[in-house]
Order: sequence, then C-alpha cells, then structure tokens
Amino acid sequence: MRLSQPADGRPTDEASPAERAQRIAAVAGETVDRLGEVVWANNPRYDTLEDLVSYLREYAAEYLAAMPLVARFAFPASVPVAPASGLMRRHVLLVVKEALQNVVRHADATQVTLGLLLQDGQLQIRISDDGHGFTPGDPRRHGNGLDNMRERIAELGGTLEVASAPGRGTTVQAMVPLHYAS
Repeated sequence: MRLSQPADGRPTDEASPAERAQRIAAVAGETVDRLGEVVWANNPRYDTLEDLVSYLREYAAEYLAAMPLVARFAFPASVPVAPASGLMRRHVLLVVKEALQNVVRHADATQVTLGLLLQDGQLQIRISDDGHGFTPGDPRRHGNGLDNMRERIAELGGTLEVASAPGRGTTVQAMVPLHYAS
C-alpha cells in the first residue's frame, strides 16, 4: 500500500486525501521517533545508568498513555552513578519496547506493570500483564520477538526469563549485570 498518490494523479487506494495525509504524518512521526532513539542510544553523552532509567520511564509512560490499559510503574527513587554503554542502553530499550508491544498487540491485557530494580550488581527489569498468556515453547507461536529479546540480553551477559500460562498473564524479566555497563 502506498502512502501517497502517484505522479499521474490516479489514487492508489480508496482512502481520501485526508486519510492518506494522516497515514503519511503517522509514518513520518514514527520515523522521527526511531531516529531520536538511535541518536540517544549512540550518543556517549548519555552513557549513564541514570539516563537509561530516565529514558525507559519516559518512553514507557508515553507509549502506554495512548493505550487502553492501566499502566503501573515501579522505578527506584534514585539511581547510583554508574556507566551504561550505548550497546547496553540500545539493547535494554529494544527489549522493553518489544515486551510492551507484545502486551499491547497480543495479550489482550487490562493492566501492565513495568518495574526496574537495581540490586546485587544487576539491573532487573520486569514487565507483567494480566492478559490471556500463552504456553512458552509452543511450536505454533509465531514471530521472533522473544528470541530476539533473549539474544540481546545474553549479549549483555544477562538472562531473560518468560513466565506465562494460558489465562494467567505473562511476566518477562531481564537481568543485566551492571559491570557490563561500562
């Protein structure tokens, strides 16, 4: 599907010019957001744990504010001064994004909780929902999201665990050692 009209003036679909313009604006906005994330993840000025935690909180609050579910956040009141490499920040952000998108797209949840804890030399991220859940390891499961999340966290020396069961919601927990952050 094309977002704009061809140069010869023939419409590409049945959408009105206003609807096509709205779709173009939405795609442009998403592109700008993604570019902003790339710039943030690669800018060494933000190579701190505090910047990572702040960005995750801001991203999740903004993303979930537009969704029809109750969002709860459990973030630490203060964050220790510590480095967080661009690779760590990028991987952690992408894992959180994927987990939240999975909740919105697949879980049919009414509530989601995003928690972040810093203890025992680890960054612990936990995303839980009250959705319909699934059977982990089910061969009928489509997509690579969970595998990609595991690979990203493993590259950081951490682990990713998924707990779910039909009718019981899903919890994704990532644990990343802080010593990797530098």
